[in-house]
Amino acid sequence: LKKKNRSMWWLLLLGTVFFLLIENHSLLKDEHGRTATDYDKLIELDPDNADAYHERGDFYYETEQYGKAIADYSRAIELDPRYASAYFNRAYAYGEIGDYDKAIADYSKAIELNPSDTQAYYNRGLDYHNKGEILRAVNDLEKCIELSTDPELTKDAQQALLEIKNSP
Repeated sequence: LKKKNRSMWWLLLLGTVFFLLIENHSLLKDEHGRTATDYDKLIELDPDNADAYHERGDFYYETEQYGKAIADYSRAIELDPRYASAYFNRAYAYGEIGDYDKAIADYSKAIELNPSDTQAYYNRGLDYHNKGEILRAVNDLEKCIELSTDPELTKDAQQALLEIKNSP
């Protein structure tokens, strides 16, 4: 190909990709092979379905669009204030952007709704540690170890606890 033809081919390809991005909102797919458009359609069909917002929030979280994930988890919580998983996942997203106060508040609500959620104790403990609240971090990690039936989570909590206790 001549240089002139290659550049025309490249422009055509870029135009096609741009069109697909606009048409599909995103070429990104989640673990189920769904795009944001798929979730948009689900919500359009049932706009009061908290699970639909939660699922789209999971999609946005997986694709590192944390602000959109937080908005969708918040909408799921508005629709169902006892949706423990939405609080948990929103807390996780807040942690990703470094908003530890909001993350801790949401983990606390998730624990209030589901007191045996050992992962919430673990994550809240890590966020307390990130804020420098060592005693609270230690208490949550110890509670996680006490309640956990998951050997891997227990091991992770024990390791985190050891690191916190051995840090200056």
